Amino acid sequence: MAALGARLAEAHPRTNTGRGVEVVELRHQQRGVTGPFLVLGQLAAALVLLIACANVSNLQLGRMASRAREMTVRAALGAGRWRIGRHVAVESLLLALAGGVVGVGVAAWGVGVLRDSISPEMSRWIQGFRDIAVDWPILAFSLATAVASGLVFGLVAASAAWRPAVMDALREGAPTGTSRRAALRRVLVGAEVALAVVITVSAGQAVQGFRSLHAGSRGFSAEGVGTMLIRPPDARVEDSRGVIEFFGDVLARASAVPGVESAGLVSQLPASLRHGPTVELRVEGRPEPAPGETPLADVLVASGGYFATAGIPLLDGRTFDARDEAGEDGDFAVVISEHLARRYWPDESPLGKRLRVPAIAARGEWARVVGVVGDVRQNWFEAERPFLYLSAGEVANRWMYLTVRGPGTVERLLSDTALALERMDPALPIFEGKSLSAAVDAGVAGIREVAALMGVFGALALLLSAVGVYGVMAYAVGQRERELGIRMALGAAPRAVIRTVVGDGLATAAVGLFIGVLAATVTTRLFAGLLFGTSADSAAVTGLVSVLVFATVLVACWLPARVAVRLDPVRVLRAD
Repeated sequence: MAALGARLAEAHPRTNTGRGVEVVELRHQQRGVTGPFLVLGQLAAALVLLIACANVSNLQLGRMASRAREMTVRAALGAGRWRIGRHVAVESLLLALAGGVVGVGVAAWGVGVLRDSISPEMSRWIQGFRDIAVDWPILAFSLATAVASGLVFGLVAASAAWRPAVMDALREGAPTGTSRRAALRRVLVGAEVALAVVITVSAGQAVQGFRSLHAGSRGFSAEGVGTMLIRPPDARVEDSRGVIEFFGDVLARASAVPGVESAGLVSQLPASLRHGPTVELRVEGRPEPAPGETPLADVLVASGGYFATAGIPLLDGRTFDARDEAGEDGDFAVVISEHLARRYWPDESPLGKRLRVPAIAARGEWARVVGVVGDVRQNWFEAERPFLYLSAGEVANRWMYLTVRGPGTVERLLSDTALALERMDPALPIFEGKSLSAAVDAGVAGIREVAALMGVFGALALLLSAVGVYGVMAYAVGQRERELGIRMALGAAPRAVIRTVVGDGLATAAVGLFIGVLAATVTTRLFAGLLFGTSADSAAVTGLVSVLVFATVLVACWLPARVAVRLDPVRVLRAD
């Protein structure tokens, strides 16, 4: 196909220069939209898994520290490294298998909830979404991941029991931890905090991107507008003129419905992720464009009342009216978007200018610009495109969306309009009757679901990191019980003890927070390239997440500190 495209460019340089062929597998047809969403979900799941593994490793290290004397006795009685390590590894493996089985059960339930609760529009993003389930390959992968995680981190913990200091560990009152283990636990806590920052910032970026797409500049007003898709029965229309007359009758009937302030027709709804065909243009008075530089625009067919109904502002001239049905001086009437006007008439008014649209003007007529309207974003995931609107009174299109606006509820408007059309033709089929707001929501369904999913991952990451910090700090308080008891016996104030314990935890978390912010800065730029609408400048999101993570870590450190100040110095010194 690449060779064929090159030969076509050589044979037809005027139309094919700069154009090529891209061959994709059918199953990857939606790669441009679905792919980034799936990548984000998989990355977030992997990072949450790493946080969970770090938590398990910390718990295992603490468990091995508390069992140091047991392992030392085993070694003193002749148990070798392999035997001790095998014992610990088997325990870790059993725990991992038990957790994996429970996790798969929860996942099977969660997939059902996800499948039933997510919006139907998701099927346009991921084909077969309604059929997702925990099948055998997923089951095998999940259990293998659980086993691998348990073995790896179990061996890490087992390695700490391979070289017990027999005499030191058997001595009464000897510490059960080592500086190496403590350092490893601090590294794991820092890594948890860093990963939590990355995931939460990414989640915040996805939510911010969804909000900017949904509430940003659309170029139209969806509130109070109802829409329905209509196609004339084949038996009723015979040719293009019959199609035009049929939709003229539809528009007249809809406009006469009580409560309808305005009505219009358009070939594609705004924000529908679809736009009309892209056609070549010829601007009157301009030289023939060079190969590969032919002016292009997307074409929509609309009635004059559509722009007011959809809230698209008229910037210059007028929209379509009865004068355009017969043609003005033999020309088609066209309305162009502001983007197209800026591109080809940047320093002058485009009104009265003439265009030729070879792909549409079957009789070779010129099209005369009668108005300029504001830009409308047809596809959230693309940059602004130039649009050319043709009159529904001149150009036949067999599928048209009827739009109605009124002060009442959209449901009532649609119901009354459908009854009026039924009286016109009882056999007339009506499709996709819904509000324009619902159509807009459908257009951003994919990123909305991704934002929600990333939010869940971010909350889970925060929770896991908080549990990890709490576990390490609680263990550290237990290890320092005698030290803290002596401090309080010598007159240390509870506030000073709390400050010491919390300060140690925050110092460890601060390093992870700093690394996480740096990593999040990189990932935000990556995600900005993956998800249209998200911004690489996410300083506000990063700052908010940093404060949230810091507050979470502070609480996780403060709780063990509160336990420390409740120690009884007399009991601690008696035990010492």
